[in-house]
Formats: sequence, C-alpha cells, structure tokens
Amino acid sequence: MTSPISFGTDGWRAVVADDFTYERVRAVAQGVAWYLEGDRRGVVVGHDTRFSAELFAREVARVLAANGQHVLLLDHPVPTPTITWTVVERKQAGAVAVTASHNPAEFNGLKYKPDYGGSASPEVVARLEELTARALEEGVKAIPYDDAVASGRVEVFDPVPDYLRQVGRLVDLPRLRDAGLRILHEPMYGSGMGLIREAVGGGRTTVTELHAERNPGFAGMHPEPIGKYMPEAMAKMAGGGFDLCIANDGDSDRVGIIDETGRFITQLEVMALLAMYLLEKRGLRGHLIRSLTTGVMLDRLGERFGVPVIETP
Repeated sequence: MTSPISFGTDGWRAVVADDFTYERVRAVAQGVAWYLEGDRRGVVVGHDTRFSAELFAREVARVLAANGQHVLLLDHPVPTPTITWTVVERKQAGAVAVTASHNPAEFNGLKYKPDYGGSASPEVVARLEELTARALEEGVKAIPYDDAVASGRVEVFDPVPDYLRQVGRLVDLPRLRDAGLRILHEPMYGSGMGLIREAVGGGRTTVTELHAERNPGFAGMHPEPIGKYMPEAMAKMAGGGFDLCIANDGDSDRVGIIDETGRFITQLEVMALLAMYLLEKRGLRGHLIRSLTTGVMLDRLGERFGVPVIETP
C-alpha cells in the first residue's frame, strides 16, 4: 500500500516503483499546475542522473503543458542550483526538479522551487500537499509528450552555457584556468559531472574526474559528499598529485572538500573559509546571514571583523 505524498523541507522523496511512480509524479505535477493557476510565466523542469529521471521529468512536463504552462525542459542532467538559477534568470513562475538529492539510489523525488529559486515556504508546501491529494482523487490532465514539444508548449533547453557565463561574472574563470591547480573532481555519479572541468579546465589548471559517468545505482555509493562515503577520493588525495578535491552529491547542491593531504573539510568549515576570504581578502563588510544549523564559526567571524550576523530559521 502506498503512503500519502508528504513534502519534507526540500520536496517529496520516495522509493522508485514503490511510492515513486509515474501516476504519483503526475499527481504532484497536477498539484503544481493548480497551485500556479493564473500565473502563466512558465515552469522550468529539470532532473539529475537517477533511474529514469528524464522520463519522470517528461511526465511532469506534459502535465504542466496540458494545464496551460509553457515548460522549459532541461535536456540533460544538471545540478539543482542550475535549475533554480534558470527560474530567476528566465523569470519563470517556478521549477520542478526530479531528484532525491543525496538519498540512496533506490529513491527519487520532486523538489518544487518558487520564482525566487529558493525552497518553498511551509505554507506553500502544505498547499501543494492538499492539491496533490486532490489530484490523486480526481485525476490529472496530460497531453502526449511529442505533441507538447511539437506545439511549443514544451521547449527543450540547455541551461549550462548561460549558467557558466553567470559563474564567470562572479568568479575570474580565466585566472583559475591559468592558475596551474591540480583539481580532483568527485561528482559521485551525479549531475555535477563535467562542470568543473568545463568551468576551469583547458588551461594550466587540470581537472581529473572520478566517478563522472552516469550510473543510476551510483555503483553502490551513497551520493553524499562526506568523508565516510568518499574513501577512494580521500585515498587519491592522500597519495599526492592534487591540490584540491571538490566533491558534490547526487544533484550537486552540496559540496565537500578534501585537502592535499587527504583530510576532509566539513561543509561548515568550507562556509567559514569562504566568508573569511570575502571579509579578509576582498574587504567586504556586508551582513553574514546563516541558518540555525550552521554553527558558531560565522558568529566568531562576525565578531572579529565587526559585521552583523543574522540567523534565519
């Protein structure tokens, strides 16, 4: 017996072929369509590298298209941050990402992102749950995928060139390419594969990839970039020959760093190092905004550099 569709802090996740089925994915898509009724700015739909993720994304697209939305369907697995940036850049009403993030391989999921690209509020999540339950009772409206594409209601789109151009506006990519860094990239078979190489490779900097092909089972790996799940990457770093390892989870919205000695640097330490760089090296003096779970390192930096620290829920 299937369980009710419940959204957590970042979407709905369930076991494929048990609770995560085409029928239930279409119901969530119908709930999103009803939620956005009257807002015709369009919806971005993307996916990661999990089992049949692109087919689930097509199901979402054809339901949204049948309900009058123009859909930007991303044409290959991309990081969730690329999906959410596209929402803002293209001024869309929202996005649906087919991903279970760092969950084990048997899971898949859907994330709904509003027009500002961040996580949906508890009020929005509650409303989506109500509308999804209604869709399971009343049924959904959908059109054949090929018809949706032929009519222009679904536009297949590659967001990566625009996304990397935006990264280049924020970071000096030519300087990084010429820096001579030896980078190991561990995308953990996820949707970040190839992007670090494309962004900073091709010059004196070299990017060596590990587990950078599509494998929906993650080869038995748990796709979360923390030390205990990355023994191969940590061993390679400890063996020498690299300056830095950048690791990402299944949908590339998490990052893990391993230094040149093979030591894992936690996400909280990475955040503090980045903040310290902005404060100390770039001389910025804006507010530091952190969530409840990010610890006290940013508070200490705020005290040291005389900038306010704001905690969000």
